[in-house]
Amino acid sequence: MKKDQSWRVSDERTYLTLQCLIIETARLCGKAHKKKKERERESVCGKKRKIMGRGRVELKRIENKINRQVTFAKRRNGLLKKAYELSVLCDAEVALIIFSNRGKLYEFCSSPSIMKTLERYHRCSFGALEANRPPIETQSTYQEYLRLKTAVELLQRSQRNLLGEDLEPLSTKELEQLEHQLETSLKHVRSTKTQCMVDQLSDLQKREQVLLELNKGLRKKVQSYGFGGGTYSSPCTKCHRIHPWLDALIIIG
Repeated sequence: MKKDQSWRVSDERTYLTLQCLIIETARLCGKAHKKKKERERESVCGKKRKIMGRGRVELKRIENKINRQVTFAKRRNGLLKKAYELSVLCDAEVALIIFSNRGKLYEFCSSPSIMKTLERYHRCSFGALEANRPPIETQSTYQEYLRLKTAVELLQRSQRNLLGEDLEPLSTKELEQLEHQLETSLKHVRSTKTQCMVDQLSDLQKREQVLLELNKGLRKKVQSYGFGGGTYSSPCTKCHRIHPWLDALIIIG
């Protein structure tokens, strides 16, 4: 009887032990499964969320206006504090400019004047570019030089074409235009030549008329001295010395 009771007690203990083991195993499996799910969830949402401070905050615009203003005030103060600490701990020149969504300005500068810091930033950022950039006058002069150079090259090529040189690159239409230009130029040259010859002839006629009038006047003077017309031969040496131009005058007449 005692032996049966001892076996019964032993079986109950074994049964209880097995139950505890089963419960503990189930608990551990559930805990491991839960951790696995959490790791999977974190891996999926890890790209959209960033760990900031102690909590996990998704970086997106806060829709609630009051919460947005409160968050702005907290983060602004923290940013200003960090800028101050950086300037003190590292002896760095720090400038911070913040504009709220209402346009209100918040700023911090470790130097006495934020304008000096901005000027220094401008020199460091744009100084090299401005040093390599030629002045406006130089750019304008260079552009004018390029324009004049192109015009001179076009004129030189046109001159060579008019002289019958470098005609191979020209197309049929360009050759026709050149031919028309040459014909027009030739007509203009001929017209100018004809007008020049007419002007010269008119000038010669005027000079001839002047000489005829002068000859006529001189003939009258000769006749007033008592000499007849026609061929003149002077028997008088004295008269010839006085009027040496009479022979030539009568020949012209």
